[in-house]
Amino acid sequence: MQNAVPIRVVAVWPRPKSLPRAQRCEGVLPAGAETPGQVREMRAWLDRPGQDFIGEGETPADPAAAAAIVRP
Repeated sequence: MQNAVPIRVVAVWPRPKSLPRAQRCEGVLPAGAETPGQVREMRAWLDRPGQDFIGEGETPADPAAAAAIVRP
């Protein structure tokens, strides 16, 4: 038997129609959440521990400069 395929969806913050669908999925690509505070609000609303949050963006070609941006 195979494991279930993880499903990740785009969820738009703060749009009520897209958020309940995202609660049922294993991962979310947050749209409309442009600040860390908005992402935290979205995570709190979804209230699903362990759910993947997928970020996208660009980093500089210089490895040190890129690391400074993406490190917690």
